[in-house]
Amino acid sequence: RIIDEEEAKLSDKDRKRAAQERVSIEAEAREKLAREGGITFESADEEAKQTVPTFNRLMPVYIHFAFFAFDQIRGDLDPAEPLMRALQASVRGITAKSMPRNIYERLEQGKTLLLLDGYDELPAVLQPKALAWLQAFLNQYGENFVIVTGPAQGYGTLLNAGLAPVFIRPWQDLDIDRAVDLWAKAFPRMGGRRLIGNRKIDEEDVVAARSDSRVLTPLEITLKIWSTYAEPEAATTIKDWFASYVQRHLTRKMPMDGDPMPVLTAMAALQVEEGYITRTRMEVLGIGGEAVPEAATPEDALRESLEPDTKGVAKAAQKVAHDARQNVSSIQSKWLAAFKRTGLIVAFGRERYRFRHDYVTAYLASLELCKLPAEQIQEFSLQPDWRSTVTCMALHTPIDTLVKSRLKGTTDILHSTLVELA
Repeated sequence: RIIDEEEAKLSDKDRKRAAQERVSIEAEAREKLAREGGITFESADEEAKQTVPTFNRLMPVYIHFAFFAFDQIRGDLDPAEPLMRALQASVRGITAKSMPRNIYERLEQGKTLLLLDGYDELPAVLQPKALAWLQAFLNQYGENFVIVTGPAQGYGTLLNAGLAPVFIRPWQDLDIDRAVDLWAKAFPRMGGRRLIGNRKIDEEDVVAARSDSRVLTPLEITLKIWSTYAEPEAATTIKDWFASYVQRHLTRKMPMDGDPMPVLTAMAALQVEEGYITRTRMEVLGIGGEAVPEAATPEDALRESLEPDTKGVAKAAQKVAHDARQNVSSIQSKWLAAFKRTGLIVAFGRERYRFRHDYVTAYLASLELCKLPAEQIQEFSLQPDWRSTVTCMALHTPIDTLVKSRLKGTTDILHSTLVELA
């Protein structure tokens, strides 16, 4: 740039002479390098055109941590095997059978670009197990390129595992404006009245969607735009955006009578507590129906031999419990299938489900949490897995008492409690 500025001040004749001198110097430099280092620039240029960049030669592999069965991982297991099982659980049929050999070869050669998603979405009890597997995998297959999505805060464990933090830039005003404009252009072409309503977008809607959006997350901005364009009269607060999002997905007829919201909130609380939603746990907890009664069993073999008449009673009770389980299982399965069809939940492997967005999970779980006594809410607020849920509870329930009780606790030298509450 400096050379160009200097040459711009020269006359046409001097500028032409300077250009010829530059070409001459470059030619002499190439000849010297070719003579001393054996470098031929013509062949190097042709070779560079035919060479694929190293990063582009890697095979991309994506998997969410929710597909991993960490409870089944043993210490003597090849670290690639849990990854392979997770990948097979995420696909079907022929792909699941033909994939392992190819991926194993790529891992051994260090030619895999592995993206592990959802580490920060795992419950606190599973994160150490995931980290232990990740450390073992990096020790054995460290030649591969590994990317792990994690939290913006509290990523020290990933740092200690040998990963370097790279932060995603938050949305700026230009990003928000672009999203608002693109949504306005695409909204009329989007199908499904139950999700987008039946109205045209005007300039007032665009202005309303763009205003007061600077401090919001991308998910909140998306929900705000969606709610503003579909139901502008109802899109006023964050609570309304989440409520509208859920209700728009529930306009489709449910397979059972009654309000589906209590089932959703209980399922969300189950996911926050255990990391997943399973039909078995829904049956045990009575979510969506009555809890399954336990089968009556004899106390021990001696009592069974001394009281043979009770054997028939035990079998009858077991049959009743089995029939009840069959009935309740069908109810839980119907709820899960219905919510999956609406798009609210997503299947992760066999018989494991999660809500599509963790923030939506926290909002729904907060509707369940606010039903508990203040003492229990206080206990839940101290658990890391429930912090987002307690935060969402403030959208619809006053938590002044909870905040005051937390501030009156033991002396916090690091002020971590104050920062968390803020």
